[in-house]
Amino acid sequence: MANLAHCAILVLSRHILLHDHDRGNDYDHVCLPLHRWNQSSPTCHQWTGVTCSRHRIVSVRLPAVGLNGLIPPFTITRLSSLKILSLGNNQLTGELPSDFVNLKNLTHLYLQHNRLSGPLPETLLELKNLKVLDLSNNGLNGSIPSSLSRLTRLRVLNLANNSFSGDIPDLDLPNLGQIDLSNNKLIGAIPKSLQRFQTSAFSGNNITGKETQNKTPFGLSQLTFLLILSAACVLGVSGLSCIIMITCFGKSRISGKFRKRDSSSSSTTPPGTGHPETMTLKEGRSSSSGERTIYLI
Repeated sequence: MANLAHCAILVLSRHILLHDHDRGNDYDHVCLPLHRWNQSSPTCHQWTGVTCSRHRIVSVRLPAVGLNGLIPPFTITRLSSLKILSLGNNQLTGELPSDFVNLKNLTHLYLQHNRLSGPLPETLLELKNLKVLDLSNNGLNGSIPSSLSRLTRLRVLNLANNSFSGDIPDLDLPNLGQIDLSNNKLIGAIPKSLQRFQTSAFSGNNITGKETQNKTPFGLSQLTFLLILSAACVLGVSGLSCIIMITCFGKSRISGKFRKRDSSSSSTTPPGTGHPETMTLKEGRSSSSGERTIYLI
């Protein structure tokens, strides 16, 4: 006896698309009574869980009907107009079929509370019209791919209660309003793109906190701060200010020796050139006196 998932989907795809009434008869006594599908009745009007538009199947809703076993390849994906596929709360097993990529019009995919395993197939991430993806409460594993960002129309992402591992990727999903990655094996920090969601969406993982961008004491990014620092030194801004900035940045250790020969001198001239590791500030009325030298170590 074939598993119920295979026969239900086989009968559906055969009856609508293949028009092969000689194939699959061995499954009819298993599938049709369960779903009250009668091949002699109009599919789009009397088949439980099936919705049509312009004589094409656009929705298959079969939650909690006892489907078990693998999702057979090249069956459900023949329904090219399908927008909603709901097979949650069954006992489906195995990996997600890679041929889901053929469901170009799919907007809602509900496969929660099954026994699916394996990684997310890369082909699943080609469903550009997908708005809801619920794969929670399965045995899916591997990393969460950053290529999820391709699903720019995604509004709901539920991958809770699986075995996903690794870092949480930085997902640029502008329309995402709900996410649940709880109770997996994820590590690291919550990326900035997902920090707008409640921390409960990431609970049950080994999360260390929120990802932050390192800032200098002045609130500038390190790159901006370095550019300002370099420009200040090149343009001859006060050497003392330059040293203060270096000290605050904390990237260099600075020690200095000051030699002052003329205590009455007060003006400074731009830093001189000489030894590549020496910055010389000349003071006083004569070039031969009133110098102080700062050695950078």
